Amino acid sequence: MYQRPDISVSGMDADHCVFNTPNLQLSVGEQLRLIPGQQDAMISRWDNIVGIRDQKVEIVWDILARGTHS
Repeated sequence: MYQRPDISVSGMDADHCVFNTPNLQLSVGEQLRLIPGQQDAMISRWDNIVGIRDQKVEIVWDILARGTHS
């Protein structure tokens, strides 16, 4: 978990993540930043990729192969 040493990832799949928060209560709507190890299995599931830097959208890339693996 990015910049959250109090949270550890215990499992990750193509479309979900399981993490541990011992002695920590997360609030509904609290945002966490996870840097995925890979996206090849899920990339065609979305219409675009959004690149964010310094909390601002810097670029949006269309995914031309959208839906080819459905």
